[in-house]
Amino acid sequence: MAETSETLYALGLSVEYTSSIRLELNEPESRDHMIHLLGQKIIEHANDWAELAGEDGATNVPIIGAIIGEGSSKDRRQVVLGIDPSRSFGTPNPAQCEAVAQTIIDEEGWRRVDEALPELRVPLGARRGYELDAKVYSLAEERRLFAAKGKTALKLVQADLFSLRAISGKVSAYHEPGFLVDGSTNAFAAILEVAHETGQDRLVPGFTGKSTQVYQEAK
Repeated sequence: MAETSETLYALGLSVEYTSSIRLELNEPESRDHMIHLLGQKIIEHANDWAELAGEDGATNVPIIGAIIGEGSSKDRRQVVLGIDPSRSFGTPNPAQCEAVAQTIIDEEGWRRVDEALPELRVPLGARRGYELDAKVYSLAEERRLFAAKGKTALKLVQADLFSLRAISGKVSAYHEPGFLVDGSTNAFAAILEVAHETGQDRLVPGFTGKSTQVYQEAK
């Protein structure tokens, strides 16, 4: 029996809310500088954010998101902060997400960019698996894959997807090339299929105003 989008991925942890906060710098910066700066914010404020979380909150309010653009050159102006439900590290609630963003705005002078969020926003990796020398899909290749499924209305924006956490007073950082995929919820089955075809082990879509759900590739 052929696999369907529903059998390609197993459901992981979920939360009944979403968060997507877009910030813009005054001047373009490099990807590496932006990740370093956000990591420093985690170290500086880990205790404050943990206190904000409380007993039932996230363990350390990890920062995840997407730095808009391609490559490491000094041309980055925007970052989109999101959430990634985690049993090990907890999941920031909306108030914590707002507090993290406001700290960055107050201390770095970044600006908040208001946007009309789509029904669905999916950070989608571009590299097959986790090996650094694995194939990285281009924007044109991804668009062709979605077009083959009749989903040409999806908006794809190139970005570096990142995850930052404070562990024992140090920053654990991970980033990879990818995309922010925006669209309607009726395109989600096609997104799961493309994620599977391009070797994505895990993805975390946000169904705006409803839920954030981890999908783990079925083994």
